[in-house]
Amino acid sequence: MARKSRKAEQLKQEIVNSVPVDQRKMITQPITFTYLNGEMTMMQTRIQTKIMEKLQDRISKALRRNNQSGYMGDLFTDADFVPLPGGQTMYLTFEVKYSELGVEATHYEDVDKAARAMQSIIYEKEVTDEQGHHATEYTVVFDKVTIPNKDNASGTVERRDSIKLRMLPETARDLFHIIPYHRYLKDAIFLFSSNYAGRIYLLINANKGLGTWTVEYQKLRKILLTTYDKESKKVTVDKYRDINDFKKRVLEPARKEIAEAEDRVDCTFDYEFRYPSGKKRGTPEFVVFHIHLTDLGRKMNQKRLTGKGRVEEAVAEEITEKVPDPAPQREAAAEPVAPPMQEW
Repeated sequence: MARKSRKAEQLKQEIVNSVPVDQRKMITQPITFTYLNGEMTMMQTRIQTKIMEKLQDRISKALRRNNQSGYMGDLFTDADFVPLPGGQTMYLTFEVKYSELGVEATHYEDVDKAARAMQSIIYEKEVTDEQGHHATEYTVVFDKVTIPNKDNASGTVERRDSIKLRMLPETARDLFHIIPYHRYLKDAIFLFSSNYAGRIYLLINANKGLGTWTVEYQKLRKILLTTYDKESKKVTVDKYRDINDFKKRVLEPARKEIAEAEDRVDCTFDYEFRYPSGKKRGTPEFVVFHIHLTDLGRKMNQKRLTGKGRVEEAVAEEITEKVPDPAPQREAAAEPVAPPMQEW
């Protein structure tokens, strides 16, 4: 059985490797989505990738419009948020098919569980009110998730074909507003089995133009381990408090799995801890990621530099060299904006 499994994996790898570099599916994603706070499972990262895939035409057109600055303006305009007849608020609704997530029907329950947990993913936004007071807002990315029932009228188990995730208009504006984007290999996200490999791959990919990414240890914990209880509205980062546990359960599995997929990803990484002055052990102050382009990554860069008609790709790749703090800043409105609905 193991030999058969290895043969199947080898065949799959050969098929993937045979795809020319310029034909591999790339996803252009806003930095804010990459830096969202929330402990995501492998399945949640796949769902996020599929949502982003549905926005690629819109993102590509916006990048072409704004390629002089290298930054995206609002991806969604007021025209996208027109109230329905009767004054009913419209929302953005993303539909993801079970068949798009690379799982057998026997694992659809895992998709359901992951979809429900998408309501626990949050982002932080620094706001200032009219009196000049500063505060941090915590907002759920998807305020509603719809999961189809699995039992039909005949009593046999049957799965409808998709889940739906709803995003409020103001959330969409914040997440896609004047921020840099980065590009990653869609297939890479579907290679990983550990919960943290996909998230960490996205983080190092967003910073690969720097070669080295230094991030505060506590900030990295917030990105990877934040949990949000919708009922109590309590935000916590309690998991793997001991640095040895964090290394064993989070960093090492991700590093090893990404390294094992070196021929199918564009970058890998090593890391080290940087401690407060005078200390050599205990809780580090920073985690330093040393990011290495793979042969595939170098080929992709070469294709980007020599290809024609790829202005938007060049822009998206270049802006990884100037990644700012992903938290968008806007003045707090007295009343939340109540806009519209489109479906992808």
